[in-house]
Amino acid sequence: MSQPVQGRCLCGACTFSVTLRDENVDACHCGQCRTWAAGPFMDVMALSAPVFDDQDAVGVYRSSEWGERLFCKTCGSALAWRFADDHDKIAISAFAVPLSDAATFRSEVFIDAKPRFYDFAQDTKKMTGEELMAAMAPQGNA
Repeated sequence: MSQPVQGRCLCGACTFSVTLRDENVDACHCGQCRTWAAGPFMDVMALSAPVFDDQDAVGVYRSSEWGERLFCKTCGSALAWRFADDHDKIAISAFAVPLSDAATFRSEVFIDAKPRFYDFAQDTKKMTGEELMAAMAPQGNA
């Protein structure tokens, strides 16, 4: 996907333009995401940071040493998760942007934190929190 798409929150106070890497949807089952998004946070990766029409309408919450969550200050919609030290590494809410019928559900992370009372029907790549952290860790030169 090389063309920008237009995204928005529930109330329309936060509108933005963003170029998505692809239409592969990922889900995070960690406790923070489930509390923030009222369920697993489902996202698509962007090629770079979104451009908001009104930056003042966007709230930023530093939820960990290395991550930040973006939300609408008016309606509270979860908009994106990004690395605190690299705002171009950002996961956009899959429900804040239009996706085509070709979008696919690719992976689930923090699968070990997922409550037992729900499951997704699709066959996805699944990673525990420990596996995800190991995959994200800087690789040393041996």
